[in-house]
Amino acid sequence: MVVIISSKSDAHATTVLEELRAMGQPAKLLDLSDFPLRSHLSMAYTTGNGAQFTLSTDAGPILFSEVRSIWWRRPQQFQLDPTLQNPGYAQFALNESQEAITGLWQALDVFLINDPARDAAAHRKAHQLRLARELGIPIPETLITNDPAAAREFIGRHGKVICKAFSATEANWRETRLVQEGELANLDSVRFAPVIFQPTSKPYTTFASLSSAPKFFLLRSTPRKLPTASIAVSTLAAPASKPSLSPNRCRPSFTG
Repeated sequence: MVVIISSKSDAHATTVLEELRAMGQPAKLLDLSDFPLRSHLSMAYTTGNGAQFTLSTDAGPILFSEVRSIWWRRPQQFQLDPTLQNPGYAQFALNESQEAITGLWQALDVFLINDPARDAAAHRKAHQLRLARELGIPIPETLITNDPAAAREFIGRHGKVICKAFSATEANWRETRLVQEGELANLDSVRFAPVIFQPTSKPYTTFASLSSAPKFFLLRSTPRKLPTASIAVSTLAAPASKPSLSPNRCRPSFTG
């Protein structure tokens, strides 16, 4: 069985799910936002080497002894019982849920794309900047801060600057955006959470890689123009522009 970690609103996940089922491959969609409110985990270790891991969901139980592959596509945030009104109790329940589910992935002998621990490390932007430097990849001047004064000084010194978030959820999507008048007027909201700032003089390019042994694919995406909207906790005012995609042949050092 293949388990896809995402939600029903994820068109990519549901399309892959349909294709797998059309091929006769058992597959299920697991929405982690149902846990622990609506789904129930049981990890039973018996005498000897026996173990039975089960997650009961509204769509039926997932018996992990039958799972061979997991696609860590777009995990959703846990939802707690709303009767947990005490902040300390709610935080404790959230921590315990996180520890149990994280332990579940690490206890399974399955093929994981991506391994959640490695996926989490890949989202550490400061760590990625350090690695880029160690590999000899030039990086722009960067400021990561929740200090509005520091952000204002950085923007004033560089002029044309982009801002970007560390992460995004379906409810709070944040693309990389150009800092303009709206962002400057809302710059004090940076105090609510750190934001990444970098100077730019031309449309930025992002890269994504996909490995399917023995081949390695590199995707380059360059938006026609930088999207604009308010930053931090404010509401996005405009969707991102459609990026232009072009095929590129990797240098030999990228293959293997």
